[in-house]
Amino acid sequence: MYDGTARRLQACGGRRGAGATLGGKISMTASTQNLEAAANAVAEDLANDVRGVLASKELDAIPHIKALRQRVDAKLAIARELAAEKGKLAAKKARDAADTANAYAHDEPWQIAGAALAAGLLVGLLLGRRS
Repeated sequence: MYDGTARRLQACGGRRGAGATLGGKISMTASTQNLEAAANAVAEDLANDVRGVLASKELDAIPHIKALRQRVDAKLAIARELAAEKGKLAAKKARDAADTANAYAHDEPWQIAGAALAAGLLVGLLLGRRS
């Protein structure tokens, strides 16, 4: 992983894989927003580096540099939009998965309770054998 990305992610207050719960529902928007902010920060750093190289006074004499600067700016804008859309899509998929799990738990509460009972029994038996 790029070292600067981890620092930017920490600066944005994000942790990889972090999800907050809000009233029993899983909210992935905070984590997604942090990742999106980190991706945007990396893109901005890259854009600034490229602009810094292209802004060199020696390069002003080359006629293709202005066109190159415009193409780089346009492609970076597209990359930012794509990153934002990808974040929104991931958040929507996470919300849909949480809603599906929630609906299943409400539709089949006895199956969930039975699975929890079986898991608890298995853990209890395993811990009981250790003694």
